[in-house]
Amino acid sequence: MFSEHLRREVLGPHPASLGGFKIDEVDGFDRWLWPDTAVFPSGNDSEQLRQTYGLLLQRLILDLYRGMNQRTLGQVRGTNGGAAALPFVIYNDNYAFDEYVTAVANSAFAGVLWSPEVRSGDGEDMLRRTQAVCFSPLALFNGWATTTKLWSHPDFTDHIRAAIQLRMRLLPYWYTAFAQYHYEGTPVVRAMPLVLGFDTTVEAKDQFMVGDALLVAPIAPGVRTRQVVLPPGKWFDFYSGDLAGEGETIEVEPPLSQIPVFVKDGSLVPMIGKRQWMPGPEETLSLEVRHYGERRGETAVYDDDGASFDYERGEYSWARLRVERDDGGWRGRVLADPAGRAWRYSDVRWTFMTR
Repeated sequence: MFSEHLRREVLGPHPASLGGFKIDEVDGFDRWLWPDTAVFPSGNDSEQLRQTYGLLLQRLILDLYRGMNQRTLGQVRGTNGGAAALPFVIYNDNYAFDEYVTAVANSAFAGVLWSPEVRSGDGEDMLRRTQAVCFSPLALFNGWATTTKLWSHPDFTDHIRAAIQLRMRLLPYWYTAFAQYHYEGTPVVRAMPLVLGFDTTVEAKDQFMVGDALLVAPIAPGVRTRQVVLPPGKWFDFYSGDLAGEGETIEVEPPLSQIPVFVKDGSLVPMIGKRQWMPGPEETLSLEVRHYGERRGETAVYDDDGASFDYERGEYSWARLRVERDDGGWRGRVLADPAGRAWRYSDVRWTFMTR
């Protein structure tokens, strides 16, 4: 039995180090999987199984990890709407930069997650793709079919490393966005028409929101400037804290080292320090909370052990972060989860980005 083979021969020897699977060749159009005349013991024909094969494999793998009380996140190349609640991100072999940036955002309308990949290219191409991929639900370098690696272009290595480190530093923010997706159904990455008050008559298919606060506008290789459509309200540059604009279309010219990112007025962005690996279940992390803009801010930060399914039994916390004016300046506070659950952050440092 296939599931028994995976449990015994694949997951069994490596239960802790094998975090997930990439499920390939399960597309609904792959007629070579089974001939049109095939009929299965379940009574389904080949066309029906082609449409559900990817879904069945996702459920099989999730059940194996549940049996170990170990969470997983993987990729799948073919799926359907019944898989929206499963921990897999859709991908395909499309490598057109503008199209896969659009797909990252538009997948939210279908209630699923989608991620592009970085494979190969010259230095600037790999950099801009890495920056975009690091603001998608699953950041992935797929280098099995090429000799080009992320470190193959020395002039761009530091910038590529910085993009990956920024992804890691934003871990508390990403984790909270995924918790919103799980508990509330709010997409992790959101197309601009999903932003309250956004003018839907304006086409903005190459920019998107990540979570509640961050507007991301990937910039293509070889492009020096681009337009960004800002929703109503004031928006601030993520890197400097400077006012970028208010409900208008702006022109930006970012350095190679930066992907354009903007933060909504009053937003709080929780971040950890630079690191190259995920924290362990018992690890405690220092937290930097950045406040942007001129308004008071409040947000919730989700936390659990990051590894098991114990959160389904209530082992999680929603602490609140709050910034208010105090004697003419800003002051930040952490409001513990009212249920008394612990969280894994300490030494909270407040950074007020907008002067």
